Amino acid sequence: MNFISKINQYKEPFLRFSKWFTNFDDKSIDPFEVDFSKSWWSPYLSIKTGVLSVFATNFIISIYDAITPIWLGYIFSTQKFEQLWAIAGVYVLVYLVLLQALNRYYQIGQGKLNHSLDMATQNLLLEVDPSYHTTKSSGEVLSKISRIEKYVDLLENLSWGFFSLFFGAFFSAFSLFAVSFAAGLAAIVSNTVLIFLSLFLISFSSTWHEQELIKKMDSKSESQVENMTQALYIRATFATSQQLSKFKTRSIVSHLMDMQKWRMFDWIILILRFVMGLGWGAVIYFCVIQIQSGNRDSAFVAPIIIAYMINSSYIIWQGNSLTNLLETVAKIKDYWKFMKSIPQGSYPVLDK
Repeated sequence: MNFISKINQYKEPFLRFSKWFTNFDDKSIDPFEVDFSKSWWSPYLSIKTGVLSVFATNFIISIYDAITPIWLGYIFSTQKFEQLWAIAGVYVLVYLVLLQALNRYYQIGQGKLNHSLDMATQNLLLEVDPSYHTTKSSGEVLSKISRIEKYVDLLENLSWGFFSLFFGAFFSAFSLFAVSFAAGLAAIVSNTVLIFLSLFLISFSSTWHEQELIKKMDSKSESQVENMTQALYIRATFATSQQLSKFKTRSIVSHLMDMQKWRMFDWIILILRFVMGLGWGAVIYFCVIQIQSGNRDSAFVAPIIIAYMINSSYIIWQGNSLTNLLETVAKIKDYWKFMKSIPQGSYPVLDK
């Protein structure tokens, strides 16, 4: 207990420091104007700095991660261990200085994007004629506007998911040219085939699934809200079994469709793993030739091969990123289409 109490006495100072260190000014997320008559991607144009910063972050990390194995291989093969200090210095510069500055710009853009979409959505819902709401299910409306958060999800899926894998895979493959031209070429061809095959198979299987799944999830959300509001009416006593039956049917359909999507994804992963294995075999073969001929030291080649294999294996899970990406884009488009359908300025209840 004495140990716990000693820890707790530092809790409050730590929380105060954290609040000060992570503090943002309210003005940093002043909302920008959202025009629903434009394209669904137009809000991103208002946070260009945030968008560019997150992609720059991933580009820098990918270059650093590709160069480091070559550098380490050189250090261990030549036994120039004093250069480990240089690697540590570059690590501090990249991760603790440069990327922290870039991440702050991204976080400001993320907050501004969410806040602006929230305000624009609520303004439009309050300004519309009340008679409009009588024609729409509350569950459907809640389901639509909950997709605002997908705008940030899309940025993260693109940067930390899809493009991070893309940069990492190709920079690590290019690093194999330091071993031999044949090994580098085999790595580039292998990763290129993996990426395009993954893009084709995932996008082909997901396009139809996502559109249908959105409809089923909206229908399920509609039933959930109906069930919550039934308790407010006398007729709830007589409608319980009917409502449960309707919700059960809609829930089963939506979950089965989601299960079908991920089952198809499993089969795609199996195909990609086979192709990846062939690529690994070719790269390792050309590297072994260089080691056996004495052109390259095994201490130099080993970290480069390991980095390549790790990054190329991430391409397999690119399918997961791509599936999430397509799902996110479909939901954003559905939200934007819904907001476009709302009559604007027909019931001026807000102070201008």
